[in-house]
Amino acid sequence: MTMICRNSARGIILKEDAVILIHRLKNKKDYWVFPGGGVKKGESFVQALHRELWEELGITVTILSPLFTLHNQKEHRKQTDHFFLCTYREGTIGSGNGVEFTKRQHKNNQYRIELVESKRIAYLPLVPLKAKRTIMHILKRSS
Repeated sequence: MTMICRNSARGIILKEDAVILIHRLKNKKDYWVFPGGGVKKGESFVQALHRELWEELGITVTILSPLFTLHNQKEHRKQTDHFFLCTYREGTIGSGNGVEFTKRQHKNNQYRIELVESKRIAYLPLVPLKAKRTIMHILKRSS
């Protein structure tokens, strides 16, 4: 069987004393993720991140720096996620037109964009754990 390889770009987006996250409710699981998505052929990670954040969130950001890369492999799928530290620049959070947010959502698969206060991050089931630890460290340093 052929191995499917996917690259994605994800933003850890700061806005004042909060972080922009996506609250996922999927198959009775309740968790939070950082926005972003797949890199299309011919795109750089930065280009993909800007496109994905516009599609998903309806915002533009300033990318401050690359943070880390995570590799994950499950059965016949290999994924590499590239995380970037960003700050909100402009746009209306939640006005994105990505398919995840415009198609009819049902109770077993929901996406909710939320601006989460920094002090709440430690208590959320935010995945991946390395990204959660990184944002908590960044927030602690900046306070």
